[in-house]
Amino acid sequence: MINFNNTKTRFLIRATVVSLLLITFLSTPFYLKFYDIKSKFHYSSETQKPQLFPNSVIDDDNRIRITPTTSYPWSSIVKLYVTWGTYNSYGTGIMIDKNHVLTAGHCVYSHSRGGWANSIKAVPGADNGHEPYGHAWAINMRSYSRWINNADSEHDFALITLDSNIGLQTGWMELYTSLPSSSIYSGLLNTAGYPYDLDSGNNMYWTSESGGYTSEYNHFFYLDIEGGQSGSPVWIYDGTNRYVISIVTASWIGLDINYGTRINTNKFDCINNWITADETSTDKPDLRSERNSFAGFNPTQAGPGFTELDIWSKIINVGTSISNAFTISYYASPDTTFSDEDYLLGTDVIATLSPTVSTDSQWSGIVPDNIPSGDYYIGWIIDVDKSIDEFNENNNWNFIWDYKLIIDATPPTNPNNCVQINGVTESNVWQNEVDDPSFNWTSDLDIKSDLDGFYYYWGIDPNGTSSLYTKLALYDPTAVNSGTYYMRVCARDLLGNNASWTTLYVFKYDGTAPTNPTICEQSANSTESDVWQDLIDDPFFVWSEGSDSHTGVAGYYYYWGSDPSGISNSFSTTENFNPPAVSTGTYYLRISTKDYAGNTAPWTTLYIFKFYENIEDDDDNYKIDLGRNFDFSIILSNILFYGLAVIVGIVSAVVIYQGINRLRR
Repeated sequence: MINFNNTKTRFLIRATVVSLLLITFLSTPFYLKFYDIKSKFHYSSETQKPQLFPNSVIDDDNRIRITPTTSYPWSSIVKLYVTWGTYNSYGTGIMIDKNHVLTAGHCVYSHSRGGWANSIKAVPGADNGHEPYGHAWAINMRSYSRWINNADSEHDFALITLDSNIGLQTGWMELYTSLPSSSIYSGLLNTAGYPYDLDSGNNMYWTSESGGYTSEYNHFFYLDIEGGQSGSPVWIYDGTNRYVISIVTASWIGLDINYGTRINTNKFDCINNWITADETSTDKPDLRSERNSFAGFNPTQAGPGFTELDIWSKIINVGTSISNAFTISYYASPDTTFSDEDYLLGTDVIATLSPTVSTDSQWSGIVPDNIPSGDYYIGWIIDVDKSIDEFNENNNWNFIWDYKLIIDATPPTNPNNCVQINGVTESNVWQNEVDDPSFNWTSDLDIKSDLDGFYYYWGIDPNGTSSLYTKLALYDPTAVNSGTYYMRVCARDLLGNNASWTTLYVFKYDGTAPTNPTICEQSANSTESDVWQDLIDDPFFVWSEGSDSHTGVAGYYYYWGSDPSGISNSFSTTENFNPPAVSTGTYYLRISTKDYAGNTAPWTTLYIFKFYENIEDDDDNYKIDLGRNFDFSIILSNILFYGLAVIVGIVSAVVIYQGINRLRR
C-alpha cells in the first residue's frame, strides 16, 4: 500500500501531475486544430417540426371538371342545397338507389346550427346552375346517434330520402364493404363533388388517387378535396361496376391526407335497413299538359352553348290528391317522340299542385352545348323519373308541333395564315433582332357574314386561352423579354359557336447573352493556371459547359496565344481544346460562348498556361512561383511546436528522475 504521508511519495505524485498538465496544455492547440479540420467535413441532418396548416388539396391539384354531367356515373353525383333557418349551405351526396342519397352527417345535422336541416334540395348532376334531371327534396333524414349526440367523426354520415324516384333517371352506385386491411382501401380511388374553391362550387369536379389506410370507422386517402365536397362518395371501379366504400368528411390538418367515414359492416347493414323501412305515399295525383295554345318558345334559331332560350307551358293536376314537388323536363327532339334519351334543355320544378288546379311552367337558359346542328321539335315530360305516383303515367308529355328550333352548332373556320409584320422573323425560329412583334392573320375562305370575331391569347403558355376578344384580324403586343410566345386565336360566329383554339404563330426572341464556363482544367499531367512549370509543353484543355436559358449553347469562340486580351473567329462546338506544343512563354486560353440565336458572351480568360524550359534556381519567375508553394510561417510554427514538445519531454524526464533518486535515498 502506498503511504501518502511519506514526503518522497508526495513529491513524486506532484511531479507526475505537473508533467501531465504541461503535456496536456501544450498538446491542446494541436488537437483543436485537428478537430477544426475534421469538422469541415462533418455534415449533420436537422429534423424540423412540421408546420400545422389546413391542406385539403395535396401537392398538385389533379381535379378535373366534369361537363356535361348527364352520363353515368356523373349523373348519380348529387349537389345538396341545405338550409338551417336563414343559413344556406351546400354539400355533395351520391344516389344509392332510386330515391336515396348518401352523404355526410354534418350535411344534414349541424350541432352549431340547432340540429336537423330545415330543408335539403338534391340536384343530381348539377352543372353550373343547370339541373339536367331537375331536383328532388328531402322528406326524411337519418344518421347515427353517435353523430347526433356526440359529433363523433367516426360516424359522420347520413341517409336522405327524397320525395321522388329521381334515381331512376340518373342511375346510382351500389355500396360495398370489406375488412379494414383489404387492398381496396389503398388502391386506386375516385371521388367527385362540388368544391367551393373551384368555380365557387357551381361545377362538378372529379379526381382519382391512391388510398392510404383505414381504421374500423375511418378511411384515409390522398384524394384532393375542398369545402363543398363533404358527403362526396369515394368509390372503386372494377371495370364493370362502381362501388361506394367511404364518404368524404374532413381534411387532416398538417398531414397532407384527407379522410372520410368508412362504410363498415354495421353501417352497410344500417343503411340498407333504413332504405327497407321507408314507406311510399299512396295518394295519387294525375299530372298532364294544358292545351298547346298555352305553350311556346323563343327564339327559333340558336347556337348551342351561347343562345338563351325561353320555353313555357301550362300544367294541370286532374287527379284526386295534391301533388308534391315534381319536375318538368324540357327536351329537343329530332322527331315527335320524346324520352329522356333526347337532348335535355332544362328543367322547371313545381313545388306543389292541388287537384284540378293548373299552373304556369317556364324555363329560361342557355342551349346546352352538346346539341348538334339540325331542326328540333321542342317538348316536355312531366315527372320524367316518375317520382310522383299517378293514376296515369302515359299522359305526361307534350310538344309544340307547328314550328321547330333550328340549331346551328357548326363552328367557324379559324384563320390559317398569320404573318409578323414588324421586321423579318419566322414562326418557331429563334432570333435576336425583333422584340416588339405585330401580327396580322387571314383565312383562305371568304369572311362570311356570320363570323363575329376572335378570342385571342398572347403569352408563354403553348395551350393558353383567354377571354380577350377582338373583331379585328390583327394584334400588336408590347415589346417582350427573351422567351417563347404564342399567338393563339379562337374564331367565333354570330350564334356563339367557337372554333377550337389554334396557335397562329410561335414567336421566339432571345436577346440575352449566354453565360461563359466557369471551370477549366489542363488535363495533360495536371498543371495550375498562371503558375510556371517546365514539365508540360503540349497542354490539353477541358472546360465546363456554358449555359443559356433560352436557345441553348451553340458553341464557343476561342483564342489561344500570348495576347491577354486576344480574340478570334475560331469556333468549337465541344468543351475542349488541344493546341500544339509551345515554347517558353505565357499563353492565354480565352473563349466567348455563343447561343443558337447568335448572342455571344463577353470574352473571358479561362486558363493562363505558363511554360519555361530548364527552370534554374536563380530564375526570378520560378522564385516567385516557388514562394507561392511554400508557407514558411507554417514551417516555423511546426519547428517551434515540436521543439517546445521536446523541451517539455526533457524537463518531465528530469523531474521524474530526480524524484526517483530522492525516493531511493
